[in-house]
Amino acid sequence: MYEYQSGAFELVPESFIKLSIDSIGPAIAAMIIFIVLIYTVAAYFYNRNGSLLPSLITLEFSFFLLLAGYALYTSSTTVKAVDFWTRFSYMGLSISPFFGISFIKGVTNRSYKKIKLLTIINCFICIALVWFEDKWVITRRVKISPHPTMIKGFGFKLLLLYIMGYLFTCYIIFMWHYKKHPECRTLYWPLAVGFSGWAATGLSGVLHAIGVSVFVDIPWAGPVLMMLATAIYQGKLLSNRTRALENAIKEKDILYEKMIHDDLTGVLNRTYLVHTLGEYIAQESFDSSEHCLLFLDLDNFKEINEACGHQGGDALLRLLGKIIRETCRKTDIPARFGGDEFLVLLRDCNEEQAVNIAKRIQNRYLEESNKAIGKMIDITPGLSIGISSSCHWTRKITDIIDQPDFAMYEAKRAGKNKIGVFQGHGGDEGVDIRAVSVM
Repeated sequence: MYEYQSGAFELVPESFIKLSIDSIGPAIAAMIIFIVLIYTVAAYFYNRNGSLLPSLITLEFSFFLLLAGYALYTSSTTVKAVDFWTRFSYMGLSISPFFGISFIKGVTNRSYKKIKLLTIINCFICIALVWFEDKWVITRRVKISPHPTMIKGFGFKLLLLYIMGYLFTCYIIFMWHYKKHPECRTLYWPLAVGFSGWAATGLSGVLHAIGVSVFVDIPWAGPVLMMLATAIYQGKLLSNRTRALENAIKEKDILYEKMIHDDLTGVLNRTYLVHTLGEYIAQESFDSSEHCLLFLDLDNFKEINEACGHQGGDALLRLLGKIIRETCRKTDIPARFGGDEFLVLLRDCNEEQAVNIAKRIQNRYLEESNKAIGKMIDITPGLSIGISSSCHWTRKITDIIDQPDFAMYEAKRAGKNKIGVFQGHGGDEGVDIRAVSVM
């Protein structure tokens, strides 16, 4: 049974809602908060490491209930509707302590299991009092001042003081943590500003509700300020997350490049070339065009190492790596096979073109090798190169590499610093004769 205390109250169908001036602000604020709430939920699923996001979802949901209920009960035109939406609104306020403990847990990285359980129980008690107690907290009497509202009892003031006291305690803990941990300020400063503004307007609202403050109450100002702060915080969190992902990708790319390259010469390593060659010959289009494989080996490398030390040998290896990288095309794959041996996979390249590339590498190496060593020695640097065309290749990688390797050794046998071209297999049945032309 509802009672009137003062003012006229029009009874019309419950479905009819007429917005009043007092309800426009909270209604707009509720819509803004609802949008931010959807954004926060999406951000949570995107960034599960955002430890504060669950607490912010709780806060935004609480604010939405509070302001949506406020806008509706100040616009309702039946006593029953005013009663329902009033209790609906303060149910949102009753949930807010759960935000406080979740927020502090996320900031300090501490569990607070017992306090969290106690807070949940208190929230349910507050919600039960708001909905079912009709004498001590929210009565069944209505008044218009200047909008429709239910008359609250003395218990309502205690309820507000308890909720706001709980939130102010969380606020003090947060600000203490914010002050003691400067490294958190870059990320948390929007929350510090928003929390402070909300605390100030919340205190004003409580004083106004219990009849102490004479200032005009703007119930939606604090929540909207806090929502703007959470939106900025989430933007910074998303930015940090994106930056972290970009840095991780860059670090992964750098690590991958180091893994597939030879540190000394700058060319690719043996593992990468063998893997790539295996993938290439497995393709159906492998036989559609001709390719060549070069096998390069430094002549007299052991003697040069003994005469000049490892520094001289390393200088020659770096020089050859540099020459190969600068001479080969972008589609080619140069790699260090091991020691003073190099392999170069020439894609879409016939035998004649491969010979020309080998000659350019060889001639340039002869021109620059003495300068790279840094001193004159009696030993003549040279470069023996073996070439094999895909016309002679099988589907077995070891056989493919063995062909230019054999051609290279034939070039060394013919006097070193020469180029050997693998010509295929021959001989009578049961006898394998590998033919090589040396130039």
